[in-house]
Amino acid sequence: MSIFLTRKRWPRRIAFVVLAVSILAAKSFAVDPVVNQEFEITPEAGPWLVCVASYVGPTAPKLAHALVREIRERYGLPAYVFNRGAEERRKQEEEIARKKEQHRKWAESMGLKPDGPLRLRRVRIQDQCAVLVGGYRSMDEARRALDRIKKLDPPRSVDLDTAVVIGKGEKQPIGRYAKLNPFHTAFVVHNPTVPLKKPEAKLDYNVLKNLNTGETYSLLQCNQPWTLVVDEFLGETTVRSRHSPNFIEKIFNTNFGKTLDAGAKQAHEVAHVLRQHMQIPAYVLHTQRGSLVTVGAYSSPDDPQLLQYQKMLANFKLGPAIQFFAKPLPMPVPQP
Repeated sequence: MSIFLTRKRWPRRIAFVVLAVSILAAKSFAVDPVVNQEFEITPEAGPWLVCVASYVGPTAPKLAHALVREIRERYGLPAYVFNRGAEERRKQEEEIARKKEQHRKWAESMGLKPDGPLRLRRVRIQDQCAVLVGGYRSMDEARRALDRIKKLDPPRSVDLDTAVVIGKGEKQPIGRYAKLNPFHTAFVVHNPTVPLKKPEAKLDYNVLKNLNTGETYSLLQCNQPWTLVVDEFLGETTVRSRHSPNFIEKIFNTNFGKTLDAGAKQAHEVAHVLRQHMQIPAYVLHTQRGSLVTVGAYSSPDDPQLLQYQKMLANFKLGPAIQFFAKPLPMPVPQP
């Protein structure tokens, strides 16, 4: 830590205050590695959960910890924390260790003795914590639990976000600011520590045709028998934060249904970005359980281009909130 002084020296008291504030600020941004360790989500919790809140930034672990403790103690529900940031940092450290070992073996094979340790660049990864409740053996069981969770009183351990609640006026929709109970916008998610199963190969085509009527990027328009599933979106919401972007509503096809859940909107937007900004042939398939985003049209699951996209898009990040499957999955395109 460096404090730069001008030629005109600062009074000692001011310099001391600046130093103290700097130290306190640094400490406030430090992440305690043991925070949430006792509440970390594991595969043993079950394959399905309910996500009730998410936090991003230096205070995310402490906020998630406080909410998890309250959910456990006040509501008597099993609650957990999933810190994607911690997981990404762990992967980064493993990759650095792998490269250092690789470098050491190479140096030995060349008869060289490195002057010092190999220095590799580390990328700063901020914490992204999700508060999860569960788990449940099936998605239907989780949805039944979701109905009960949505009725819980708002938590007291964390500050509530302010959101815009849309209601009906006499002549036009009106909005009002209100404190947002996170339980009201909870949604069902798959346990992030449990590998996803391969999507079902057989789907009811008539049901899918009805669900995908009006979808601009519908997978049902694909002219090949195979595609590659890169992500899945579940859950719905009727409340939008006043700070959230509204670009989805601006570009989304308004002919698709009267009410669109958040998962369908998000899947459509991801496909739109892949097509319009990255020139990747993306599709969307809305199903009764959620919405899939797929990439490409292939003649077989062994198509070289499919395998290339599978490798290229593994764990691909689209902004801070969207991360594709660790291993995108080939899937037959539904046929009539």
